[in-house]
Amino acid sequence: MVDSNTSPNVVRRAIKRTRHYIHIFKKVIFIFILFMSILIGWKFFPMFYMQHIMVHPPIIVTAETAQSENWSKQIRVIGSLAAVRNVVLAPEIGGIIKHISVESGQFIHKNAPILQLNDDVEEAELQRYQAQLEYSLASLSRSQKLTKGNVETLATYEQKDAKKKEDTANVDQAKATIAKKNIAAPFEGYLGIRLVNLGQYLQPGTPIITLTDARQLYINFSIPERYLTSLKKGQKIKFTVDAFPDQDFEGSIRTIESQINEQTRTIDVQAIHENKDLKLSSGMFADIRVIEPEQKKVVSVSETAVEYGLYGSSVYVLKEEAPTVEKSEDKDQKTPPPEKVYIAKRQSVKTGDTQKGRIVILSGLTAGQQIVSSGQIKINSGTSVVISKEAGPQIPSQISNE
Repeated sequence: MVDSNTSPNVVRRAIKRTRHYIHIFKKVIFIFILFMSILIGWKFFPMFYMQHIMVHPPIIVTAETAQSENWSKQIRVIGSLAAVRNVVLAPEIGGIIKHISVESGQFIHKNAPILQLNDDVEEAELQRYQAQLEYSLASLSRSQKLTKGNVETLATYEQKDAKKKEDTANVDQAKATIAKKNIAAPFEGYLGIRLVNLGQYLQPGTPIITLTDARQLYINFSIPERYLTSLKKGQKIKFTVDAFPDQDFEGSIRTIESQINEQTRTIDVQAIHENKDLKLSSGMFADIRVIEPEQKKVVSVSETAVEYGLYGSSVYVLKEEAPTVEKSEDKDQKTPPPEKVYIAKRQSVKTGDTQKGRIVILSGLTAGQQIVSSGQIKINSGTSVVISKEAGPQIPSQISNE
């Protein structure tokens, strides 16, 4: 059986032993703690000094002034270009290619010959029908005279007249068949790549070559149904293509689909562009801006000046810092004027439409305020900055593909 007084005695002896060891190793423990304190201080003091004691030089940024502009509301959509007159030529009847009159990419005029199929059989039939028609005409002429003299009955005359009409129809049919085997251009334009060769047998409907007149182009696009009230015939549009990213092309709305697509809830729209210089080609992709005629005054800045975060959009507004005047001991020495130093303050803004690399500021900024246009990643609200004399980065619409 364990004595109840044993447990307190054990605790007292343990405490006494601990104090004894601490007294023995007191200097060692003190030296260890001092060494660790010096080591930690040596590691973190430079960081503390850089952040709280050392004065940082101003950060170099680029700046711009918020501008007041007249803007028209624009609806941005995508679409494609298509020639007003564009056709794939193909034969109505089959046959072997006897002659090809054109080359790929050639410009041809209306009714110019393109391709001829073998029509020897049709030519022979035409000659036979023409001979029959000549005989029918001569027989009908004789019958007419005999009928007037009551030598031949009227029924015989009518029978010969019907035979003449039948032979005439056969001649016309043969000519039409020969014409279908001689394929010509329905309008003037540029040919595409030839898809057939001499001596090849063509089935009816086999594609031969494309013919395009691109002096007028359709711009086909779809627009969300909420913009229905913003569309009207004759309304101007502007568009760009990848081949000429720095050039705006214009067109006007020609047709607005009367029904809204139930699957996509969009409206099909067709505009037209006068492509007299043939700069654009059918099939091009187009970035389209439908422009509303009404204009309004807005405040705009470069898109690069706006930062987007979890709590909304913001810009850095610049406020000039009070200059510090340094006295020079040498009165004759001329010191250059110091650069203006600004304080960058983060300002929340509400943004609107964008056009050509600029964005509308609906609230939070007024025209004439100076803001940081690039370099925001290096600063925080309250950072001292100086404005770079070099030009800032190009806005996206000005960057060329060269």
